[in-house]
Amino acid sequence: MAHDTLQTLSNTQNYLMLIFFLTPFFTAMSMFVVIALRKIKSRSLVALQYVFLAMAGNSMLYIIKFFFSFSLLDYSVMGYHNLLYGVMSAPVFYFYFVALLRPWKVRARFVLVHLSPAMAFVLASFTMQLLGCEEPECYMRWSDLLANMHQPANVVSLLMLATYLVQTTLYIAMIVKMLYVHRKNIKHEYSYTDGVNLKWANWALLAYVCYAYMPMFFIVFENLELPLMLIFIAITIFSLFLLFFAGYHQPLLYPNDSAEPEVKFGSMGPAPESRDRIHSDLIELFEVQKRYREVNLSINDVAKYLNTNRTYVSKIINEAFGMNFYAFVNRYRMSEFMQRMQSEGNSNNFKIREVSEQVGFKSYTSFYNFFKEQTGYTPSEYLKKRI
Repeated sequence: MAHDTLQTLSNTQNYLMLIFFLTPFFTAMSMFVVIALRKIKSRSLVALQYVFLAMAGNSMLYIIKFFFSFSLLDYSVMGYHNLLYGVMSAPVFYFYFVALLRPWKVRARFVLVHLSPAMAFVLASFTMQLLGCEEPECYMRWSDLLANMHQPANVVSLLMLATYLVQTTLYIAMIVKMLYVHRKNIKHEYSYTDGVNLKWANWALLAYVCYAYMPMFFIVFENLELPLMLIFIAITIFSLFLLFFAGYHQPLLYPNDSAEPEVKFGSMGPAPESRDRIHSDLIELFEVQKRYREVNLSINDVAKYLNTNRTYVSKIINEAFGMNFYAFVNRYRMSEFMQRMQSEGNSNNFKIREVSEQVGFKSYTSFYNFFKEQTGYTPSEYLKKRI
């Protein structure tokens, strides 16, 4: 179809089409290079590099598919307009979120296990060749598959399509669940929510969903007109920019991009002597050392200061103080803020924003929300009420 379409175009139009198809490739490669040149890179940014590299590879495959013919290869590995990319990109995008939220899980064995369906997909393409799939007998099109299910090669083709759909959907569901768990537990791990709530990840996920399911349109709508193809190219470019701007300024959730995984223990938790030691050290850490003034304080930091596991710290805070880590730290910040407010004789000299930063609140917005939640007043209203 693509080759017939190209024959009806003028040379100028051919060049324009080539530019249109090359644009997503160079866009993805440019984003890959920008992240590669960044001095400070986390594992998640490195994973994002591979996402853009995979998207560039996909664009190149489509250029080859549209402008050239590779006979058997054209109808096996590259059939269904980049299904191979879809199968490979799903785990790569998943690695990106795992590297962001659970960096200690990213190991060689972990990567190989999740890439195994993609390897099976490639083997399936060679199986089609062994089964004698030749043009035009085994066109990998939806209507042809349904009409020729008696051919072994088309059975393999259908399995390849099912692999693509199931895997893509499964990985998207896993990412959604991972984000949900992170946001649910965020106040047990951080003393702030600014940046670490990962609202930008919704846009990144949306960009990937649009991009991941795009090959299905080429399968269902077999005779796409040229303008519709250009719309898909525009969606590709939009998805690339959305993913880039969403992920480039992502926060570093764990120190040194690694954290020790949670240690599971029984209902009794740590031994009594260990519990008492952690409890007393925790009090000293906040009441004497005033570590709550650190704006980026997380439970990993506290566990490091106490030379223990973050799970133990979280459990003791929950049980001994009846609150999560977020509330525990911010109440200390709030207490010092109130003390400073009470010590000021003239409200005109009291700088609310400046003092809130000095006691450890990451931003005025987070301070404002916590203050109103605790007192029922805004900071300005409370200050006027005090006088």
